[in-house]
Amino acid sequence: MIPNEDIIKLIKDKNISPPNSIIKTESILIKSLWILAIVKDNSPVTSLSTQAISELAHKILDEDIRKNSIMKAFSRAGKKVKNMGNGFYEIMGPGREEIKKFCEDFNTKEVFKERFYDSGEQFDFYKDMKELVASAKKRIFILDSYVDEDLLNIYIEKAKIGVEIKILTNINAPKGNFIDVARMFSRKSGVKFEVRASSECHDRAIFIDKEGFVLGSSIKDTAKNKPAYLIRLNNPSRLEKGYQKIWNFSKSLI
Repeated sequence: MIPNEDIIKLIKDKNISPPNSIIKTESILIKSLWILAIVKDNSPVTSLSTQAISELAHKILDEDIRKNSIMKAFSRAGKKVKNMGNGFYEIMGPGREEIKKFCEDFNTKEVFKERFYDSGEQFDFYKDMKELVASAKKRIFILDSYVDEDLLNIYIEKAKIGVEIKILTNINAPKGNFIDVARMFSRKSGVKFEVRASSECHDRAIFIDKEGFVLGSSIKDTAKNKPAYLIRLNNPSRLEKGYQKIWNFSKSLI
């Protein structure tokens, strides 16, 4: 029997990236089926314990899924998984079909991969941006060289209570009443909010949970007088790590 840590290392060494549908779903069954499938397809192992699934979920999906939750999900899974005894499970044909169907449905319904806006289509950008902010479950990280209070009044106020919100801007960038409004916003009950500034901040990007997007212009000016874009990154973690380094050494404003 291969130890769990060896299975985890083997899978991580193959640089398998979970599709966006698996990252975003809240379904423990779908996440667990996907883990069973990738391990079976990429290692000598055909079945996993609930402990191994839980550990892989943490290492690969950055999800804390308890063993009991996995067992409950499998107890209702029917022929999608096979109970091999001693807490071990193997994915079966119907399980693979379930993943395939789920991913296809998700891709059909997904909000967008990229958006392009003509000059004057600010309202279209507003609708997309508002939907992104409202979709955040855990965190929002915004980089924008030039921010004003509209970022808070129009967009950030759409975020769910409890979502961590970070804004990184240029050291000389906050315009108008941004700082005053940001201070008021930070005092709201249940808000986790911080604003920092750095002279190294000159880009525009948005990270929503595990997704990342880049913009061609500042949020306040997108599609105002020039064509603009909002594009989802396939692998946002690498870019975000670079911005996180700037964040760590930036000046705290709020």
